[in-house]
Amino acid sequence: EASVASPFTSKVPNITCVVKLLREGRASISTSFMTFHYMAVYSIAEFTTVAILYYFYSGLSQNEYLWIDLLIILPLSYIMGINGPYYKLVKRRPPGRLAGPDGIIAMAVRIIGIVLFQIVGFLYLQSREWYVPVSFADQVYNEYYVQNSQANTVLFCIASSQVLTMAINLAVGPPYRSRLYHNIPMMVCLAVLVPCNIYIILAPYNWYQKIWDVVLEVRPIDSLLFRVGILLIVTVYFFLFYLLEGFVFNSKWFHNVVKVLRCKRQPNNPYKKILTELGPMWPLEGQHLARAVTPPVRGQHSFINPLSVGKVYKESTI
Repeated sequence: EASVASPFTSKVPNITCVVKLLREGRASISTSFMTFHYMAVYSIAEFTTVAILYYFYSGLSQNEYLWIDLLIILPLSYIMGINGPYYKLVKRRPPGRLAGPDGIIAMAVRIIGIVLFQIVGFLYLQSREWYVPVSFADQVYNEYYVQNSQANTVLFCIASSQVLTMAINLAVGPPYRSRLYHNIPMMVCLAVLVPCNIYIILAPYNWYQKIWDVVLEVRPIDSLLFRVGILLIVTVYFFLFYLLEGFVFNSKWFHNVVKVLRCKRQPNNPYKKILTELGPMWPLEGQHLARAVTPPVRGQHSFINPLSVGKVYKESTI
């Protein structure tokens, strides 16, 4: 309805406002879906971290919760949707359902990646000879759980990096939204958060472990190599899902593969059914258009009969 009314309510005396409205609408629905996916992703990341730590008698501290929730999630979830529409209107429409098969498969892959990389980081910690697990006696002594443990440090670094990198990967640009670097507030926020997060992973933990309640009591050379390994795990996670978000989940061939897996042969949308019947020659031109127009009745205007268009196209192809 808005597409029909926009030429009559716009200050521009032509139909270019329809194109602008379509671009804005597609950017809006793409941003809404992106925000929902990010909310689900950071919830799964934090839940996985807490579940693993609780199983091994540990947990995140209040300051770590504040760093993830207040300093990473809150600003990014607000400013990542500021991107405007893409300058060009593409033929392919954005997904119309939040719980469609494409979105469900993409979300399942994101969840598996989050859980898998956190488990890999924890197993990497357990493989070190200096790893000291938290015992049940330590938990009883601390009355609830041990916060300043080695597992706490590793999973906190990986989870915070996952939340940060997924915000970058989900803020995809074309074909519906403008590119990430056009979002100046988000670029400023990333310019602050990314170096801080890398510093938390690589810096020695002796001076700020009282602030963050983290600890990694190992020999200096082993500590440095281990921290570089954690940073490498985070980097692999970032580039893997950057490729998936940019070249797989938003691609046309991924949509076609999902359609094949669903064994969907004909569209369910009535508009698509009519468009299929019209054939590739729509909109009609020349003699095909003249044959599709019904003779005008006296006192009425001539109109194009949609049912006769298909017949004209079939006759022209014989």
